[in-house]
Amino acid sequence: MRSIHKQDSRYSAGGCAAAVILAILLLSAPSVVLSQMRMNSPDAPFELSISQRIDRERGTYLRINATVDYRQLIFFKKPGGYEAAYRVYLNIKEKKNDRVRGEVWEESASAASYNDTKSISLKSVIKKDFPIGAGDFRVEMIIEMLGSSRKLKREIDVRIVATDSDAIMIEMPLFLQPGRADIAGPPPKGELRISPCDSLDDGFDHIPGAVFMGFDSWIRVFFGLLPPSGQDSHSQCSLSIRVSDPGGRVLFYNKQSVETRPGEYRGYCADINVDDLDIGVYDFSISGVICGTGIKTERNGSFTVLLNRGLLGGHFSKMIELLSLVADDDELDVLREAPETERLNEWNRFWKERDPTPQTALNEELSEYLVRLRYALRTFSKYRPGWKTDMGRVYIRYGRPDRMLDQSGAMSSYGSEYQLWYYDSMGMVYIFRNSLHGGEYRLVESRMY
Repeated sequence: MRSIHKQDSRYSAGGCAAAVILAILLLSAPSVVLSQMRMNSPDAPFELSISQRIDRERGTYLRINATVDYRQLIFFKKPGGYEAAYRVYLNIKEKKNDRVRGEVWEESASAASYNDTKSISLKSVIKKDFPIGAGDFRVEMIIEMLGSSRKLKREIDVRIVATDSDAIMIEMPLFLQPGRADIAGPPPKGELRISPCDSLDDGFDHIPGAVFMGFDSWIRVFFGLLPPSGQDSHSQCSLSIRVSDPGGRVLFYNKQSVETRPGEYRGYCADINVDDLDIGVYDFSISGVICGTGIKTERNGSFTVLLNRGLLGGHFSKMIELLSLVADDDELDVLREAPETERLNEWNRFWKERDPTPQTALNEELSEYLVRLRYALRTFSKYRPGWKTDMGRVYIRYGRPDRMLDQSGAMSSYGSEYQLWYYDSMGMVYIFRNSLHGGEYRLVESRMY
């Protein structure tokens, strides 16, 4: 497979133009960011999120959402197609007393052709609810491929709170996007729309890892609200939602008064037009206050924007800058000069020409590029977007280093804190220095070894 690379004198020595051969880092599959808000790393074997669900009778459940990319499964040829079967082991450990509850069940996935087994768009989805009491838990999920020795494992911590308190409860937000073409469009740009929304099965799909990549779509956020059961009668709840950038600047805000009934669960949706958002990670905050009582609660989540309509319009210069990390200027000339109505076609053409396996649905080059971009945003965006930092640019261009050395005080010529990234296949090392001790490492040298 051809790997993404671009020759750049700032990041190489002696005019070396070696190809980088790295394993594909898989994009996270459809799921939601929940519970303790632990983000799945790009290396995660499958996407897993754990949250608390509340039913209309105030029962509490552990909600499991996991998604396994078809490329992680092992398929066997069957009459009429291919099939992958796997066994799921779920261990729920209560931290207070070390008691462990175990669950096991089997799942399967089917594919019509061999190419489908390698498709980036096909996923095996696991959704389970388990009754559970309040407490702090560690949830371990093991996926065992039947017919082989392959196993995948993930762990997540979760806190389940009781529903018999006098507090108002808000579920962790679920990030969705339209799954059908006939769904009404998003709110106007800059507007965040809140509405009652009791159903999750109305044509919306979970966004993979809360990572938004849509040139013609928007985000819907679903959450449930449960007022205290001890309320004497109907009352008003002040519900406010805000979306903030990494610097804390509020970009979207809406506040509404909604009627609540004692102990009655209601679902709500917040629709967001993300066309004008920059590439980056955004905080999503929900606050609920029972009017006249002072009873309140808050829930927080986050989502990532990798691709949106703005990259074809007002933020087109950012698209060119992002692509310049992996392409030469002459390759971008056609895209630069294309009319706005043709930019999407030219984007598709750009990546089609880089697809090493055009006979399959998977474009490995585009997949790898988006994984690297996501990692750069999540890892290096402390003071500015991660893809603009030296570490982010090197990572997007060349991928994960084969070796990393992180030391302090050993190389005075580079400062007291530094990192060395070794790319053995290129024979290159990139040296970064944290000279101001602020957390953003700057590139000070790159050389052959």
